[in-house]
Amino acid sequence: MKTILRGRTREVEINTEGPVVIIGECINPTRRKKLVTTLQEGNFEYMLELAEKQIKAGADVLDVNVGFPGVNDEQLLPETVKVLQDKFDVPLCLDSPNPKAVEAALKVASGKCLINSVNGEEASLNALLPVAKEYGAVGFKINGAGGGGSATVLAGIGNESQLKKKYLENGFQVLPIKLDFNGVQTWEA
Repeated sequence: MKTILRGRTREVEINTEGPVVIIGECINPTRRKKLVTTLQEGNFEYMLELAEKQIKAGADVLDVNVGFPGVNDEQLLPETVKVLQDKFDVPLCLDSPNPKAVEAALKVASGKCLINSVNGEEASLNALLPVAKEYGAVGFKINGAGGGGSATVLAGIGNESQLKKKYLENGFQVLPIKLDFNGVQTWEA
């Protein structure tokens, strides 16, 4: 089974048969004070540097997280998406637990995005599944802040059938995955 993510024109295929898709996770204010400071100032240069470094290092998709205390992510996430897509033709993974911020970003995004930060709770699923469906967004990645790199939903034992049922009821495909830690790369920016 497979699905396609898109930037403006560039497509990335996520396929259970491979190859591995690398999601760059450095556009995340967690432990990056400089990113918080520059985003607060409305300066996107450092964020663009992080994006470029990840793309040059092999990232196929960029995770975009602008969440920090006091931020208006409903405004900042779509701004960041526009700035990124003006400079780079790469699919994006929108990383916010705020469904309104995700929806605002999807409204301005070119292509087909991946959504991150669904926590598996009923309220989160009910808020984000309809948004994903309306804008044609793909899957959910729940691997924790700054981690991951696959389009997966990690469910607690006994919770997986409930999540699977909810996704199927909302018209999503559930894809089997294989985790392979051979060749995993990390980098710091």
